[in-house]
Amino acid sequence: VGAALLGLPLRLGGAVGILIAAVLIAIASRLATDTAATAIADLARAHRSELADPAGALAIAMEAWSEFSDLEQTPPGVALMGAIAAAHRGLNNNEDTLAWADRLLPIAERLRLLEDTISGLMRRGTTLLTLGRPREGMIVMRGVHQLAIANDVRDLELNARILMTFFEQWGEPAAGLALGRGGLEIGRRLGSRWYGSQMVGNSSICAFRVGEWDFAAALIDEWLAADAANPAAAELYVDRAILHALRGEDTMPDIEEGERLLLDACTRHEWKRIIDPAGPFGDTIPPGT
Repeated sequence: VGAALLGLPLRLGGAVGILIAAVLIAIASRLATDTAATAIADLARAHRSELADPAGALAIAMEAWSEFSDLEQTPPGVALMGAIAAAHRGLNNNEDTLAWADRLLPIAERLRLLEDTISGLMRRGTTLLTLGRPREGMIVMRGVHQLAIANDVRDLELNARILMTFFEQWGEPAAGLALGRGGLEIGRRLGSRWYGSQMVGNSSICAFRVGEWDFAAALIDEWLAADAANPAAAELYVDRAILHALRGEDTMPDIEEGERLLLDACTRHEWKRIIDPAGPFGDTIPPGT
């Protein structure tokens, strides 16, 4: 019922509906405020990542903070502050992101909340990079990545590796390519195509920048051959079009296929909302797009 009232897509209805129910029960009883705060933090994160709505996530999290700010020195308080920082990051509110990250990090460290510490530092690093402080940002990101590796926090290690290969396109593309190659090897060793797939796009761009065109071509071709119909492959078609342009070759077949996959993906709830000319962002879409 909660999911239906919020207009969430069916694929989210079960998980988010359960979260909403947990929040309502905990708030109504006021017997477990820490449970309520943690559940709301999870709901805000889902709103940001699954619905691509950081503004909505921020509204949810800040309303909860007005109720649960007394939990600041506890794990649920750290979770809620992390959700607030993440929402600000999604809105490119860089100074606010840094302020909330700096607020939660000393508490997360004192409470030995390793994953919250890694996430907070990662958010701090990417924000510094966005603010034009690349050396400081990359130093933080490299430390975060090593911390995740040392403690076998695999999902956050992957997140850090993806972000570093992305930002190294403009910094040290050779280092970004090395990270990408290492990630591809980890994916093969784990037998995880998901892990490997997250390395392809950024690694290819880094390879373009250091002249490893043959490596990039083989990598993109390998992954497109395995899953060319996946909407996520649109990025790889565009990447291959860039390589064709660098080589003076025809780019249009790959551009057209990437566009077709992207438009097919627009049948999903959020993609359609974002690019539909009649939607809330329609005035930013050029006519005929």
